[in-house]
Amino acid sequence: GWHASLAMAYQQAATIATTRGHLIGAREFMNHAVELYRQHVTLSMNDGRLDHDNKVATSKASIGDLYVALADASLQLGDYTTAKTTYGLAMEWHDKHNLQAPPFAHAYGDNAMAQEQQIDEAISLYRQQLDEYRRLVKAGLTGDSLYYMPRDDGYEGDLLSAMGSMYLSRREDDVERGIQLLEQAVELYKGNPDKKQNRKSMADARINLAMAYFRTRRFDDSVATYSAALELYKELYGDGVNPYMQGMEDIEQILEEAGLGEYAQQLKEMMAEATGHRSGGETPKVTVDLEKFTASHWNTTERETNKKHNDDDDDNYDDKEKEHEEL
Repeated sequence: GWHASLAMAYQQAATIATTRGHLIGAREFMNHAVELYRQHVTLSMNDGRLDHDNKVATSKASIGDLYVALADASLQLGDYTTAKTTYGLAMEWHDKHNLQAPPFAHAYGDNAMAQEQQIDEAISLYRQQLDEYRRLVKAGLTGDSLYYMPRDDGYEGDLLSAMGSMYLSRREDDVERGIQLLEQAVELYKGNPDKKQNRKSMADARINLAMAYFRTRRFDDSVATYSAALELYKELYGDGVNPYMQGMEDIEQILEEAGLGEYAQQLKEMMAEATGHRSGGETPKVTVDLEKFTASHWNTTERETNKKHNDDDDDNYDDKEKEHEEL
């Protein structure tokens, strides 16, 4: 039984290391844990004791989870060859032992309903944007309106990809709907593969689509889709580069072009702080609330504009009062 106990300790250490961005160390802990869990399974099966069944099942499930985590850590390290191999092992292991794929992040207890409502609201907003975009594109084609938009497959793909990913975070019976939307997004991105942002978005969508295929036990489709995403990341950024982190650099450029240079600088400082104390060339994943940045900028601008208008009104009022006194 000590194999499983020690494996669990390594697995917990790997979780802590991953949280802190020490991905190289995390991979070492995961590999130790996998080896120990496999030894536990082999020894217990040879022993043939029925009281080992639950422990063996737990060890098998842990091995499957660790293979998926190893693939993700390798992806973030830009080690695409290892990521592809390990993800293939994960699918084989889940298929062989009839294991359930882990769900996307869910809230439980009192927060579950609130989270689902937030997701529903976000999906509704994206759906409204999609409907409006399609209406304006159609207006441009038919000439029925002076207001129209040119067709932009990348923009439409982004909306579909966002909605598809959100459906994966809802109930299990929403996964198929998420798959449909993500597949549609990928097809749209294929329409303009020369655009770098489309290829980056297609890779991201394929990662989520691979996870969705995984959850519906379409293991071969999952491996093929995951591998295609890795190939795109490698073409875009090369080996040894975290594609998630590279996305942050893309956001910096977007902020600069939108006149939000101060927030681009804040993002750079956050990235420097996150990577400044890492060893072994690791690159942790950093997330930035772009919507919060943008909203803050426009709220500030609006407040300044309103203040200027109020000051102008006060000046006009004082001028009128002065004229009245002179009369």
